[in-house]
Amino acid sequence: MTYAEYLPIAANVSTVMAAVTALVAVLIGSWQFIAAQKASREVNAVDLFLKFNQLSLDQSVADNQDADFWYNNSKLSVTESLYNIIIGIESWEHTVKWMLDCQVDFINETSFATNTYTKEFLSFMRAKGFNLIPQS
Repeated sequence: MTYAEYLPIAANVSTVMAAVTALVAVLIGSWQFIAAQKASREVNAVDLFLKFNQLSLDQSVADNQDADFWYNNSKLSVTESLYNIIIGIESWEHTVKWMLDCQVDFINETSFATNTYTKEFLSFMRAKGFNLIPQS
């Protein structure tokens, strides 16, 4: 075979190699994006958990009922936000359950608008044994 006869074969091989290289680059980029998203979720989850702890600490200093209600309301909102970030991560779901357990009196004794929380969070709460009475 002459040099001219090898050119179409070389062109085809080069095209396939370029396509494979592009595919590998896309796969690596996708993997990096997914890893960055997961890391970002973890950072946000830790931030919310620390916010919950800070609210609990601040609440222990406050001594009036009005402040107590708003601290508890804020803590439940933080708990829901954390849950929405970590859905499906079992270790974090245990943390959310613990956070709810810390708020059991507020949840059971306060009539709050359950329709302001996500259905998934309310289902999680019910599955963990919390009786939620819808506010009319």
